[in-house]
Amino acid sequence: MRAEAGDHAPIARWRWGGWRVTVEREVLSTSALRGAYDALAPRWAGIRRRHGFDRAYRGIVARCPAPPRAVVADLGCGDGGLALAWCRAHPDLARVVAVDLSPRMVARAVGALSARGVPVDGVVGDLRSLSLGDDAFDVVLVGHVLEHCADLAPALVALRRMVRPGGYVVIVHTRRTLPGWWLGMRWQLGHLGRPSIAVALRAAGWGVDPLVIDGWWPQWSSEAWVARRDDLVLGG
Repeated sequence: MRAEAGDHAPIARWRWGGWRVTVEREVLSTSALRGAYDALAPRWAGIRRRHGFDRAYRGIVARCPAPPRAVVADLGCGDGGLALAWCRAHPDLARVVAVDLSPRMVARAVGALSARGVPVDGVVGDLRSLSLGDDAFDVVLVGHVLEHCADLAPALVALRRMVRPGGYVVIVHTRRTLPGWWLGMRWQLGHLGRPSIAVALRAAGWGVDPLVIDGWWPQWSSEAWVARRDDLVLGG
């Protein structure tokens, strides 16, 4: 699942008579992705606030039930925005594991969570090839990460192994919209439209339900899902 130079992922397909046309994107290599997020780390909190994602993340996690004393992983944590939203909405947790390719992002996430008194472990690594253990987490947060995977299905299978029975994953990802296409050009992303992500989640053994996103830009550019490991669908 590691992204290396030369990996490609299909983003659009057309059929015209006897012809089939596929458009693929070349994914950013792991080192290129790390460098890009390291460079943005000092400005990331401002970018997130300016585009309304602090509010959107708060609304998303507030709609999710919180297991008592949950062990939470934030995969592709950035500077900790989604994990911070979770901790504000559900302060009764055991610890957070914050994972990102970017050492600078991980350092900022650990600092922000520690400042709120949250027990946190920072891990620098590629979540697409990193093993965090089986049945290790009650909740896994995955914010704008799956778009970077050249092959989505193995990533979802790996997530399912991480989550304890009865636990769930909160997924936020880029939509097939005009801003989604722009983000795809900027970051060489895939575009995980609602039918394909739902089909992929169910094929990996999840029960799936959409979550409401607050704010015009987050609504236009992204969508959110909650997926249960035990195949029981949560109410949105």
